[in-house]
Amino acid sequence: MARIIKLVQEAQGSKAPIAKTADTISGYFVPAVLIIAFLSAVIWMIVTGSVTLSLTVFVSVLVIACHYGRYGEGSRIWDFN
Repeated sequence: MARIIKLVQEAQGSKAPIAKTADTISGYFVPAVLIIAFLSAVIWMIVTGSVTLSLTVFVSVLVIACHYGRYGEGSRIWDFN
């Protein structure tokens, strides 16, 4: 029983190589999405002059990107379960 507990503790304490890669990717993905969302909102604000529309664009970019991160190719990045 002690051996099983030790093996479980070792497994929980280590990260798989793919998890390290996912952490690296998310380290770039999240800031990039925030920058793109902000720039999109600023451009829409300059072009249209509408605060409501620019905020809608900002939120839309975040929702689409987060949906892709959660359920798209990089879905394992956001899986905390």
